[in-house]
Amino acid sequence: MVEARGGTPAELTLLRLDGLAEADHAATRPGALLGRVAVLARLASAGGDAAGLLSPERLAVLHAPGEAAARLESDIQAELRAAGAGSVRTARSTLPLHEAVLTRDDASQALLFALHSFAAEIGAGQPLRSLDEALALRLESTVRQMGEVRQTIARTAFTLAFQPIVRLADRSVQHYEALARFADGRAPAELIPFAENVGLITDLDLAVARMALAHLAELRGAGQSPSIAVNLSARSLESDSFVEALRRLCGGAGRLGRQLMVEITETAGLRDLERANRIVQQLRGDGQKVCLDDFGAGAAAFHYLRALTVDYVKLDGQYTRRLLTNERDASILRTMADLCRKLGVSTVAEMVETEEEAAELARLGADLGQGWLFGRPLPTASVTGPPRPPPVPRLAKRQGVREEWR
Repeated sequence: MVEARGGTPAELTLLRLDGLAEADHAATRPGALLGRVAVLARLASAGGDAAGLLSPERLAVLHAPGEAAARLESDIQAELRAAGAGSVRTARSTLPLHEAVLTRDDASQALLFALHSFAAEIGAGQPLRSLDEALALRLESTVRQMGEVRQTIARTAFTLAFQPIVRLADRSVQHYEALARFADGRAPAELIPFAENVGLITDLDLAVARMALAHLAELRGAGQSPSIAVNLSARSLESDSFVEALRRLCGGAGRLGRQLMVEITETAGLRDLERANRIVQQLRGDGQKVCLDDFGAGAAAFHYLRALTVDYVKLDGQYTRRLLTNERDASILRTMADLCRKLGVSTVAEMVETEEEAAELARLGADLGQGWLFGRPLPTASVTGPPRPPPVPRLAKRQGVREEWR
């Protein structure tokens, strides 16, 4: 079961308030009535933050079992009568949740994620029971997935593969990127955004960093000392506790900690760029090199480059893919590479698959390259360099799952 406070099981209540939107609109201060109802719902919820409006006349609350739902409905009815909106009719439906055991904070994250993903699918005129059951199923699924992800992290049920990043000028290995591979076969492109949305990404990012440092220690024992880059979600960068834990982890590893590089991914956008840059500079001051991933993929990329002082920028692979066939993309890539060079930032071109692409990237000013041409992800990061893979037809690789993800 999902737990609310103190390890007690939780229930999900959907409350319908027919006529609330009209009453709120007719009030002296439109929005105030809705606001008071939302406050009552949050006060009744687990932890005070596990409630949300699905629409102006429907809300969902995750709460302890027992009389909480009835008290909430009674409190809302009293508030409506006091505001002269006694004509608003209420109806509620409550379901217990049985799937996994999560903390109160996890339960709140699960509800918020389920609400956001469910709200867009609400059909007008659907009966409360069908909405109730549909949302409950969505929340049950979210809770189950959260439990599975947390177990994956706790059991370290994943491995790392290491893909080389080489200097285009001489093909020597600059460093490696660590890419997570999950034991249950789940694709990183699906698991990682889910972990970001439900607040589990900091645990995963820290677990990957620990595993990469352990691999660096093994390589040092074998007389090798490459640098390894790990991906860091923007959400993790925004967590003070995560940043403190990462700095403590790297500081305790001594020289190995300085061989761990950080790639900031744009999957979840940075919101406070000034604060983010302070964190980045702390990491760089500790000896970590910092890379901005997927530059050019999103609208915020140039804002990031303007606000964050970093060591590397990864040019998004979409430009490499069209480099030889689209002059417009080639011009954009050349401009990005030139801008980074003027800022003293090294550039890494992603998804390089052919010698023609590598040569053109070097001509346009890219410094480093990553892709199947230089090596596929392997179980170890060897400074002797990975063996060249056998040729793969260009079309087959284009249709395959992108390797350069986490």
